[in-house]
Amino acid sequence: MSLINRTGTFRGTILDHGVSASKNGFPQWTPKLQATEYYDEETKTWVDWAGVPENEITGFIILKDGKKKVTLSAQQIVKAIGWSGQSYAELGSMDLNDTKIHDCQLAG
Repeated sequence: MSLINRTGTFRGTILDHGVSASKNGFPQWTPKLQATEYYDEETKTWVDWAGVPENEITGFIILKDGKKKVTLSAQQIVKAIGWSGQSYAELGSMDLNDTKIHDCQLAG
């Protein structure tokens, strides 16, 4: 499979993930995602995306900003996958294989 190459809204699953530091030293979550559906704005329907070769992407989601404040993205991760928000080790070790991701917006 290869990388998603368009802007849009997708649904899919988490294939793999980890926690690392960004190039600026901020903690970040890096999920590898596989799209299974794409939202077609013209027809206002979800389109099967599972068989499309360009159906994977890796996210680089900053968890705390330069002021060591929890980001909105981190708060959304807590809600989306059930992470407590307290420990990066916990986040990195969670079994998220096949966890569904709904309405993920990607900008090209």
